[in-house]
Amino acid sequence: MMDLATIRAINDEATENARVNERHPLCVEAWDCETFERFANTIRQTPMMGDYVPECYEPISLDNYLSCTYAIFGENSNLLFADKSGMGSPGEPALNTRELYDAIKELTRYHDQVYLGLCHEGEFQIHIAVYAKV
Repeated sequence: MMDLATIRAINDEATENARVNERHPLCVEAWDCETFERFANTIRQTPMMGDYVPECYEPISLDNYLSCTYAIFGENSNLLFADKSGMGSPGEPALNTRELYDAIKELTRYHDQVYLGLCHEGEFQIHIAVYAKV
């Protein structure tokens, strides 16, 4: 299991890498959420952004849009806490892939496009940042 210092070092490196390479979050539209299978293929392309946020994006406060209780990391946050192992179960603190699909699908009801970037990554879970383009 990774210690906190290792996780922070990995995320700092990812932030710098995203900045240097001018990486942008993954665009997800309602079409990408028409079926679970399409979503599962799309979400695999989410880039690691670390804490880097390109100028033309702003965080979406998830508690303004999600009607259900999802694994939102902190108050007024744009972060979803999700399982990355593929072995998560419903009702665990981290969203499993099906629960993540439900959350993103619900967000696409309010935004034509949402943008996703991995911002923190541990051994078994990830934080997924959700943005709108401005």
